[in-house]
Amino acid sequence: MTIHATDTNSLSGKSLASTIRTMAVLGAIGQDVLDKYGIHEVDPNAWYSNSLRREIHQTAFERFGEESLFCFGLNSGDYYLEAQIAFRKSVEAYEQLIQEFGETAHPKALHQFLGEFAVTHAKAIRESAFNPPPSFGVEVIHLHDQCFDYHINSRSEPLHEAFMRGILETGFTGWLGKYWSQRIAYQPQMTVKHADHTHMVWRVDFTRNDGTKLSSERLAELHFKAREALMGKVLADAESQRRLARKAMDELESSHRLVLDSIRYASLLQQAQLPRPIRLENRFEDIAVHWEPRDTIGGDLWWISHSSQQDKFTVCVADCSGHGVPGAMLALLASTALERIYGNDPHLSPAKGLLQLSQALRRGLNQDQVPMAQSSLQNDGCDAAFVQVDRQAGTLLFAGANIDLIWMPQGGEVQRIVADAVGLGYRGSDPEHLTEHTLHFNSGDRFLITTDGYVDQVGHDHSSDRRRAFGFQRLLQLLRENRAHSLAFNMQALQNNLQTWQGEGLRRDDITLLAVQLQR
Repeated sequence: MTIHATDTNSLSGKSLASTIRTMAVLGAIGQDVLDKYGIHEVDPNAWYSNSLRREIHQTAFERFGEESLFCFGLNSGDYYLEAQIAFRKSVEAYEQLIQEFGETAHPKALHQFLGEFAVTHAKAIRESAFNPPPSFGVEVIHLHDQCFDYHINSRSEPLHEAFMRGILETGFTGWLGKYWSQRIAYQPQMTVKHADHTHMVWRVDFTRNDGTKLSSERLAELHFKAREALMGKVLADAESQRRLARKAMDELESSHRLVLDSIRYASLLQQAQLPRPIRLENRFEDIAVHWEPRDTIGGDLWWISHSSQQDKFTVCVADCSGHGVPGAMLALLASTALERIYGNDPHLSPAKGLLQLSQALRRGLNQDQVPMAQSSLQNDGCDAAFVQVDRQAGTLLFAGANIDLIWMPQGGEVQRIVADAVGLGYRGSDPEHLTEHTLHFNSGDRFLITTDGYVDQVGHDHSSDRRRAFGFQRLLQLLRENRAHSLAFNMQALQNNLQTWQGEGLRRDDITLLAVQLQR
């Protein structure tokens, strides 16, 4: 085993790995700290100075707040395989107790699980420290009902408590989320700094869940919300840095680097906001997506409802106003609204989903209020297309707001189903009704949705020696010519043709192409 630091303040590589992995995508923001210690990658079996983690945590905390440390903690469990095995055994013991004594045994099983969880957690903390003092450990104190104080003795900094809170949230949600939800609150008044450790306390209040969601589903939601919160911080930081750069031209080079670092990280987080692979499993024969912001980040998004709905689910493509940071912030608002809307009503019709999205955007942007001054008269929103797939009935319901559907049934004509000419969320744009189109499908039928960045791209038309938009007719012709080929082939053909059409010209807009081959 390689020893990088052997004093009593050293900690194991696996306790650093999640922090380094997450911090690495920050580019120069994290690399400056790593270079100071001559570290390019982390060996989970090596030892490092505790000050390395402390400095990285402080850097992230100053730029992106506690949300960054919370995400570090959420991902730390991946490197503690022995602890994962022990936690799984504790859950099995929990469920065995319920099987033997029934539903009334949940509180008793929770108490037993927390005791075992604390033992495993304490072991992981001690194994993460080089020659840990005897004081290192964990204690759970029952206060009343399902309320506990969770005491930890470690080298964690009080200012960075969100890191340990993230570990607790992912541990409790990932293993007991089916049965319990928890509210975890740090107790700063109980924190005590000692010579060899810090004593920190979190109060944990558990409430029973109805068991309709698996622990894995609740954990996925937790990670989504944490990334969403961090995305908001990163985008806000990018906007702040952009404004600083505008005001401080004499420090342009340094400020510009900070802007780019934040925007690159925002790009990775925005990609993480797109549907996870689990949401696509067993829903289509095939799917192909091309998502390309004009800048590093942008206002386009595509979305699919939760994976627990297999027979009837909803697919969405949206084009938010603006590009870059403003567009990405609006796309984040739209993505959050979609999760909330379809979380409340998974089978909501496309037309009603569009109307609720419009209302959510207007409220979120305060565009449902009379502006205080003419200078504050912003007017932003989005275009969108919703498709509800009912595999059992073999039907599609489509409704669109300025985004059309291209329908490609096997053996039938390629058709363009035109959306309503209305925007969502804008001032003075409050549609009361949207048209829904019903289509019947068989396995192998296809549909495609594209934002206007594709068809509006200006290029050189050699037939007329003029510059004009690519247009829907060229898109439809390409789909007719290549319909016998796979979706991947079609997607590559669409990209190649647009690039040829664009030539040396500039990209005008964000582009999203979503193609689906259906199955019954």
